[in-house]
Amino acid sequence: MVVARPDIAQQNAQNGLTRGSTRRKVLVVDSDALLLRVLEHGLANLGFDVIAAGSASTALWLVQASSLQLGVMVTDSYMPRMSGLDLASAVRQIDPSIRIILHSSLPSDADADVDAVVHKPARLSALASSITTLLRTGNTDKKQSLH
Repeated sequence: MVVARPDIAQQNAQNGLTRGSTRRKVLVVDSDALLLRVLEHGLANLGFDVIAAGSASTALWLVQASSLQLGVMVTDSYMPRMSGLDLASAVRQIDPSIRIILHSSLPSDADADVDAVVHKPARLSALASSITTLLRTGNTDKKQSLH
């Protein structure tokens, strides 16, 4: 069950991160179809414009469609054929302005070359907060690590 958090939606509106804003587009990548659906609907209920990809190859194709103007990509760390870290590296080469959040169950991923690491299992509100911070600030000098 996904419950909308009016406080996060209100915070997003106050920060100029309203639905339809190109800065609010979030690409969520996960090979687990159920988790992908939960994240997609949960983040959409919080006011994010969510694009879902079930694989790294689909995500790369979407990133290359430059008209999407993505603000943040949230990727699972472990996926078949291409890891989330490899995907993050490829996305950085295509469009370095996209902020990247690694959604990971591995403690060793805390040192990954991404903008934030959100450790599984994480509350949707923690992920949303990290997305909002990255959308609002753009590039960060300090990596976020949320549990």
